[in-house]
Amino acid sequence: FLNWSTITATMFVANAPYIKHEFEVLRDSGDWNRWRNAIKETYLGAPTNLPYYTATSGNLVHQAYHLKKFEDLSGKKLIDIESIFEFGCGYGAMALVARRAGFMGDYYVHDFPEMLFLTLYYLGNLGVEDIHYIDNVQPLNIDLFVACYSLSEVKTGIRKHVLNTVHADNYLLVFQEYWDDIHNYEWFDSFALM
Repeated sequence: FLNWSTITATMFVANAPYIKHEFEVLRDSGDWNRWRNAIKETYLGAPTNLPYYTATSGNLVHQAYHLKKFEDLSGKKLIDIESIFEFGCGYGAMALVARRAGFMGDYYVHDFPEMLFLTLYYLGNLGVEDIHYIDNVQPLNIDLFVACYSLSEVKTGIRKHVLNTVHADNYLLVFQEYWDDIHNYEWFDSFALM
């Protein structure tokens, strides 16, 4: 399924040029053993492995890089975080990497029902069974809110609803400059000032 055109066009970065830099950041960290374990790829979904490090894929590296940047910038380690809510979980790669990198708390995922089925299939076949699947956003108080591109790819009304419903102490938000007619830098700057 990781070679389906919809997946490759929307959520699997393969060997994009920036992945080599992200891989080197993980490899050169003082915590390479933890990240190496977190990004170990499996056969499931037939992922495309990296040519310069065939034990992983660009997608797992990309997820781990985001988590490492969160740790570096916040000064907090995943092992110390008690709960994560991920908006737009895709097929479950972030949840897998977070678990492997030491996160042991409650992990909530939200996406379209079809994506939740795919996530359940993916993570279940990899032995990651302690995930809370949410198809409707509900009030939660959590330690870390994760949205890698997903929150920036919905209308502002949905963004506001999600951020007003799920309350977090920390945020890991990744977004592109524009989506549809929305200037995401301005929108997320205004959110950060709230």
